[in-house]
Amino acid sequence: MPTSQEVVRQKMLNGKELKEVLLNRLQESLAMDPMFQEHLAYGRLDWTVQITLKMDNMNYKEHKVQSKGREGDGEIGAGAETQEFKIEDGFTSPNAARVQNGLPVPIDVRQGGRTEEKGIQYDKNSAPKAPVAPVQNLTPKLPQINPALGGVNAPKR
Repeated sequence: MPTSQEVVRQKMLNGKELKEVLLNRLQESLAMDPMFQEHLAYGRLDWTVQITLKMDNMNYKEHKVQSKGREGDGEIGAGAETQEFKIEDGFTSPNAARVQNGLPVPIDVRQGGRTEEKGIQYDKNSAPKAPVAPVQNLTPKLPQINPALGGVNAPKR
């Protein structure tokens, strides 16, 4: 806890802190998605990750970052199914986001007439955890197998 010589501020997250918050949240969501289990294997696939930041800034309200796999290598195939999930999250308190992600909370420490910024590291398990939204669209679409080729129709969902 801060002492009487220490003042806790709600300092905005810097870019490095925001990147860590986003990566932690993505890792939590991927850990809950059954497609990312250790026993599954993938030979070929295309992927796109898009991050949209909606900010409380009059001059710069939205920022998008996108990353694609297999650039310029063409599509996987005409019969490929798309599986996707979406994470919607945010924060209203930069310090709460810091504590939840194990980042130090900045404080101003007054010593001998001058102020110095330091960070207090809280146990991230002590912070109230924001609920992790369940991953959406987890039911894979099973392909219809052609009975003429000796297969059976997959159950309809």
